[in-house]
Amino acid sequence: MAYVSEFSPRTGTVAGKMNDNVAWGEKARRKNELNKVFQAEAAKHNKKCVGQVVKVLVDNCKDGRCFAKMRDYKLVVFKGQSDLVGKFVEVKIYKADGWRLHGKLLGGKGAISRLTPGKLVVVVGPTACGKTKIGAQLAHKFDGEIVGADSRQVFRGMTIGTGKDLADYQIGRAKVPYHLIDIVNPNTDFNVSKFQKRAYRAINGIMAQGKLPFLVGGTGLYVDAVTKGYNFAGAKVTDAEIKLIRIKLEKMTLAQLLAQLKKCDPKTFEIIDQKNRRRVQRALEIFLTTGGSKAENIANQKPPYDVLYLGVKFSLEEIYQRIDSRLEARIKEGMVKEINRLRKQGVSWKRLDDFGLEYRFISRYLRGKLTYEQAIEELKLAIHYFAKRQITWFKRNQNIHWITSIQEGEKLVKSFIKK
Repeated sequence: MAYVSEFSPRTGTVAGKMNDNVAWGEKARRKNELNKVFQAEAAKHNKKCVGQVVKVLVDNCKDGRCFAKMRDYKLVVFKGQSDLVGKFVEVKIYKADGWRLHGKLLGGKGAISRLTPGKLVVVVGPTACGKTKIGAQLAHKFDGEIVGADSRQVFRGMTIGTGKDLADYQIGRAKVPYHLIDIVNPNTDFNVSKFQKRAYRAINGIMAQGKLPFLVGGTGLYVDAVTKGYNFAGAKVTDAEIKLIRIKLEKMTLAQLLAQLKKCDPKTFEIIDQKNRRRVQRALEIFLTTGGSKAENIANQKPPYDVLYLGVKFSLEEIYQRIDSRLEARIKEGMVKEINRLRKQGVSWKRLDDFGLEYRFISRYLRGKLTYEQAIEELKLAIHYFAKRQITWFKRNQNIHWITSIQEGEKLVKSFIKK
C-alpha cells in the first residue's frame, strides 16, 4: 500500500525527505489494481461460508435489509426488520462476494424463537465512589470491555477535572479496552442522543467479539438512554436543555405536573400513580426530552439486552469525605492548569461554565470572579449536592444490586453470565 497512499511530507519524518515522483493517475491505477486483488482474495475466503448457518449480531437495518457481523467481523446482509438491531440471530449463508456475505434469516418472520439477548453489565453510583476501578477490574476478570457513561468524559483534554482515572484501566500488564472516552473536542456539541447511538454501536461491537460489555458511569440519563432505549428520533435536545427542563419541572407542584402530563401524554396519565411525584415528573421529562410518551419510549424501544445493574455503595458521609480528598488530589495533579490550558486552546468561558462543577468554579476563579478559597469551598458544596442528586436518580431503579466490595460484584457477574 506504500505505492498507492497519498504522499504526506510530514516535517521531521523520513517521508518528509522523499520526492513524490508518482503521478496521481498512476497512484489511482495502482490502487484499483490492489483493490481487485484484495476483493478477489476476500471472495475466495467468503465462499467457504456458503451453505453454513452462522450466528451474527445485527448492527443496523435499513429499508428492510439488516447488516450484521460474524464473530470474525465478516459482514452479513439479509432481509429483516429494525426490531432485530442489537440481537443475535442465526442466518444461513447462500451467497458470497468480495466484501460481504448474503444470508437468509432462520426461524421465520423476526426469528423470535432463535434470538439470544446479549448480556450487559451496568456499573453506576455517585461521583468518587470508585466506579471506574471496580468496572475495570470486573471487565478484566470476565474478559470484557468498558463503555463509558459520563457526559463529560467524552471530551478530550478534560482528564483531571472529569476524573477519567485512566490508570485504573491498566491492571498489571493488561490494559482493559474502553470506549466513549476522549472521543470529541470540548467545543463539539454532544448530547444524550448522540451518546446513545455510539453506545449501542460500541456495545454491539463488543458482543460481536464474544466479550462482555460493561457500561460504567455516573450520568443517569445516559445509562437510562441505553438500557431503556429512549427514542430520540426527531428530537434535537441538548444536555443543557435537558437540565433546564428538569429544573423547571422541579419547581412545579404535583398538581401542575399532572395537568401538563394529562395534556401531552394522556395514556401515561391514566395509568400512572398520580400520588407519586417522582414518577409523574419522570414521565414528563421523558416526553419533553424525546418527543414521545413514556410507553412509546420504554415498551417499544427497549434494546434486547439482558442487563445486570451494579451500584457502588457508600454512606453519604463517606462519599463527601471521598469527594473532598479527591478534589485536593486533583488540584495537586494540575486541575487548575488543565482548565487554564483549555481556555488558551479556544474553549470559551461560557463553555467552561456550562461544563459545570470543576470547570465552572475554577474558571470563575481564573476570571477573577471568585477568590481561590471561595472557588474551592463552593466547588466542594456543589459536588456534594451533585452526588446527592445522583444517589436519588439511581435509587429510582429497583433492579440495581448495591455492592460494597469488588468480591460482591464478582459473585453477581459470575452468576449472571451463567444464566
